[in-house]
Amino acid sequence: MDNGVVMTNLITLNINPAKGTFSAWLKDGSPLLLNAVSKVKWKGGELSTSDSSLIRSVRDEELSDENGRGRLVTLTCIDSAKQCTLTVKVKMYDELLGIFFEATASNQGSEPLAIIDLQPCTASSQERGAIYIPQDDSWRIWLLTNGYMFMDPGRVEPIMIGRSIQSRWNVAAVSRATGKAFVAGYVSFDASEGEVIVESDWRVQPQHGKFGLGLTSRSHYAMKCMLPTGAELSSDWFALVWENSAHEALIEYAKRIQTQYQVKPKAPLMGWCSWYYTFLNTSEEEILRNARFIADHLKDYGLTVVQIDDGYQRRHGDWEANERFPHGMKWLADEIRKLGLKPGLWVAPYSLAVDSEVARTHPDWCGKDVNGIQKKVGSGYSLDPTHPEALEWMKGVMRRIRHEWGYEMVKIDFSYSSILEIEEFHDNTKGRAGAYRAGLQAVRDAIGNDCHLLDCGPMNAVGRQLANRMGFRPS
Repeated sequence: MDNGVVMTNLITLNINPAKGTFSAWLKDGSPLLLNAVSKVKWKGGELSTSDSSLIRSVRDEELSDENGRGRLVTLTCIDSAKQCTLTVKVKMYDELLGIFFEATASNQGSEPLAIIDLQPCTASSQERGAIYIPQDDSWRIWLLTNGYMFMDPGRVEPIMIGRSIQSRWNVAAVSRATGKAFVAGYVSFDASEGEVIVESDWRVQPQHGKFGLGLTSRSHYAMKCMLPTGAELSSDWFALVWENSAHEALIEYAKRIQTQYQVKPKAPLMGWCSWYYTFLNTSEEEILRNARFIADHLKDYGLTVVQIDDGYQRRHGDWEANERFPHGMKWLADEIRKLGLKPGLWVAPYSLAVDSEVARTHPDWCGKDVNGIQKKVGSGYSLDPTHPEALEWMKGVMRRIRHEWGYEMVKIDFSYSSILEIEEFHDNTKGRAGAYRAGLQAVRDAIGNDCHLLDCGPMNAVGRQLANRMGFRPS
């Protein structure tokens, strides 16, 4: 690295040690990113890599990983008041037109820090920062946004001067003049809920003659996320990817997520789900009647799964067969298998009825509201997957479904109306995204990689690498 300049085959990156900013250009001098910074905010304070009071150091090293060969640059910013240290890692690759950021906050003080958010990459008018569509001078730009949950798939909107547009997890920007585009979005989802904000403001024009956009990335955590003394918190990895079209940019962005988590797509299953026919009024007899029809008339066409949905259990949290399933769930799975079909089962692992055994005997396993009181979610409570004992109990339920009862496909549900309603977790260093991922990882660990996992009603990004399918169909 020479005077803060790092080069790959495609990009020239300048990390200014004196100012704590990041800028990047194509080899022909076209700007990609100017005067970006990283930030951490906590209750009562904040720290930006550009703060004049910081002690900064930069390290550059060779990089070789699943994305290819390139450079890894680490900017360490030490707060002179010794409250917080902000470390920013920046990755670039020789054959990829993209830049990857991760910000990590470390609490160096004597008291816990109430974290508000981390910002791995922010290029705003306050820093005379901007992100650009390269080799394009047009202000006619469309944005493709993303929603927080399955019921909000996002929008396509034109950029307008003086307006900011919010998106969850990622956003794509495409020039209407040239079709060139970039995607700005999170490629890892282990700790935070990602938000991306794009703004169009004439103040965000530090490069004369080029139309740039303001960009803010925000990593959100729990409402009462506390970072203990000596602990650290990651923003997750955030990427900027440029391509010649929006489609190519989105494909490249998706590939980075696939590479990050080593996702191996599998063929979809075809099957029958009891919910859309019987709803809660299902029974052992009804399930077998449909299974026999499928075996006789539809199996040869590839329909192989019979999935039992809500209505078999005693109550949410007590996942045993009720009186309409007198032979039990293992017997029913065996009967379905005898027909040459695969048995599947629905379960809401985080949903607890008020009178369930877990809710009555382990109220400390339930999520809490902002005041630390057991929080009512709908007509019941939510299991807190950040509580180690609660998580082990849930894994036991899932192991029984897969390995004792023998179900080969599992559909989990109600994540959005259970753990995502929790305001205070047992482990408040995890936000809702971290808790969601911890729960989904526990499910996958319990049922194994050979069991098909359908995550119904998911967060849009978290857990993509753990579930075989994530989806929702209005009923």
